[in-house]
Amino acid sequence: MCLQEQYIFVYDALLEALKAGKTVISCSVFRAEFDQLSVVDAASGKSKLQQQYEASFVFIAFFTSLFNCLHLRFPHFGEILPVSVCCCAVTAVT
Repeated sequence: MCLQEQYIFVYDALLEALKAGKTVISCSVFRAEFDQLSVVDAASGKSKLQQQYEASFVFIAFFTSLFNCLHLRFPHFGEILPVSVCCCAVTAVT
């Protein structure tokens, strides 16, 4: 990956993080947030929850490819960023 591609990647990652906004849902409002995400949009025929679920496959495929590419180019990359760090997790927020 050349330097320009790395800058583009970092820029895109930061832009996505800024666009995503709030990504933490507290337990007290989880049900209301879930219900809101479950409403099916008449135009697309999909709920926001379903759209996020489908988008996660694109995200996972991209980062899996990136990880594999970096691992081939830098064999010790796996020691720096273990695969378990790349996995999604659900945690309780208190």
